[in-house]
Amino acid sequence: MTAKRTLTEASCPVCTHVFTYQTVTRPEPESGQDADFCPKSLDSELLAGYIVQCPRCRFCVYQKDFHSTLGGREKRRLEELLLRQGEPLLNAPINGAQKYEHAIRCYERLGRKTYFLATVHLRGSWWCRACRDPAGERHFHEGAVQLLQRALHEDGQVTPDEIAVITYLIGELSRRLGRHQEASEWFEQVHDLVADSTEQKWLIDLTEQQKELNSNTIN
Repeated sequence: MTAKRTLTEASCPVCTHVFTYQTVTRPEPESGQDADFCPKSLDSELLAGYIVQCPRCRFCVYQKDFHSTLGGREKRRLEELLLRQGEPLLNAPINGAQKYEHAIRCYERLGRKTYFLATVHLRGSWWCRACRDPAGERHFHEGAVQLLQRALHEDGQVTPDEIAVITYLIGELSRRLGRHQEASEWFEQVHDLVADSTEQKWLIDLTEQQKELNSNTIN
């Protein structure tokens, strides 16, 4: 089915450059998700389109954040990252993976929570999978695992309901990275961390499924 492309005008909150960007939507309904929560109906064009980047200074974040207002301190931090004497310090991205890398650097300067940064890494891995880039996918998985583990140990990062999901996800990403012993150790913790076994039965079932795959070293 035909994709719908829409042009949106934006004013960069960092350098005030006015430009238009294209968003893509498709009429196909969602058709389930992979074990790392990647919706199967998404493709590389859609995933890359989630990120908006200013063509002048390279400020790069999700659409909703691009249209928000920056505080003075946030703007100064981003200017230090992005501009030198009015010229961009970052190269223009050549693909979706680089857009996600730029977004991660911008969000780091904005002081976003560790858990949120992990989810940006995860979406970057989905783009790489859609483009059949296993090296890039592994790179983003590595970053996501490190940040997810850190988020579990930082105060105020996650809610009690999120702890079991994050623990499962570390296990699943470790499995995809070929670290089967580590994956098994994380999977084993999930059941005891589930806050409500009725509400999160889906997570218990998914964990058991991936534990079996992991025990057979199937990626």
